[in-house]
Amino acid sequence: MLAAALPIARRLDIDRALVLCDRTNAASQRVIEANGGRLLDVTERKRRYRVPTGPG
Repeated sequence: MLAAALPIARRLDIDRALVLCDRTNAASQRVIEANGGRLLDVTERKRRYRVPTGPG
């Protein structure tokens, strides 16, 4: 679902999407990172990532 949403964000002129997941959700972490997500920070409950919406 994330991979499908990124091109839509790109068409809306969003270069990098902010994506959050629960700190303990390993499956979501893997999906975000597989789509190029770079970890910004980890809070008590959430992990925040920046994900590019297109090439370079």
